[in-house]
Amino acid sequence: MSSFLVSPGVHVREIDLTNIVPAVQTNIGAVAGPFERGPVASVTNIGSEAELVEIFGEPNSNNFEYFFTAANFLQYSNALKVVRAESGVLNAASELGLLIRDTDHYTGSFRDGQGSVGPFAARTAGDWGNSLAVSVCATATAFSQDITGANQVNGAASSGATTITVDDVVEVIEEEREEDILKLGGVDHTDLYESVITTTKSRISWLIVNLMTAVVASIVIGLFEAAIEKVVALAILMPIVASMGANAGTQTLTVAVRAIAVKELTTSNALKIITKETFIGGINGMIFAIIISLISVYWFENLMLGLIIGIAMISNLILAGFAGIVIPLVLDKLRVDPALASAVILTTITDVFGFLSFLGLATLFLI
Repeated sequence: MSSFLVSPGVHVREIDLTNIVPAVQTNIGAVAGPFERGPVASVTNIGSEAELVEIFGEPNSNNFEYFFTAANFLQYSNALKVVRAESGVLNAASELGLLIRDTDHYTGSFRDGQGSVGPFAARTAGDWGNSLAVSVCATATAFSQDITGANQVNGAASSGATTITVDDVVEVIEEEREEDILKLGGVDHTDLYESVITTTKSRISWLIVNLMTAVVASIVIGLFEAAIEKVVALAILMPIVASMGANAGTQTLTVAVRAIAVKELTTSNALKIITKETFIGGINGMIFAIIISLISVYWFENLMLGLIIGIAMISNLILAGFAGIVIPLVLDKLRVDPALASAVILTTITDVFGFLSFLGLATLFLI
């Protein structure tokens, strides 16, 4: 550096600027680290900590230094370039099927009953996708497809695909069971919150059907009016036979409807299950036949009456066990929802047969 005078009052100084670094922007930064998820080996512009979390995930023990460095920078700037670095080899999740961003969003679409519902895959590669969950369809018609999709997903879990857990499948089964139980009663899960008029309309149709079946049972009773007038005990005891048959049949029916819904009861094992339930009905029938026979003999002091009600009880419970399995199977084959119509048919059969067997035997042996 030199300094000299070129004219009176003028001072000139020369400065060497070759070693001075020119000013650059300081509000743009960059960070690369082993983030939990996100695109690998590509630059992503991030404008906020929320966006950082959404794309690259929460901090963990492997990347917290990188994450918080980036987060601190974003407190003062909205321009950060982030690169996810991975030393291992990650499979491309985008080639696995329907892509999932989180538990509420995925790309692609499918319609119930058409095509495969899986496999599903995380939107970006890495083990983070193994923690995602997929809610399967809760309809009975698509349940078998859901299980197929679950098997496909489980096979690809190690490459970033999500899994459908056992809890998810159990939840679907529970929902199906609850729906079937409501249908057996002729009600809907929304009845509690609907208006009085709406709920009344939804229930009255099934009450009309039940009224018609009750009329049929009353007609059967009317056929034995003379016997009932002569032996009053018949009027006292006949509801027992009918109600026990209906209750035993409903137990079998509930098991059958649930088994059909989850594909546990099919034509391949139907004969075995029918035989088993019929045999159970016979055993229960003998147990309760002994009980009610002893009560009847003690109450009315009539041994023949006790034998008659015992035989009727055994017969009706055997029929209840048989019908409780066969009715939903037949309705399912006819493509009618077993949960919707089985109870009405079963109650009619057990009531009519119970009255017919008890009053018929009484007419033959007591009148």
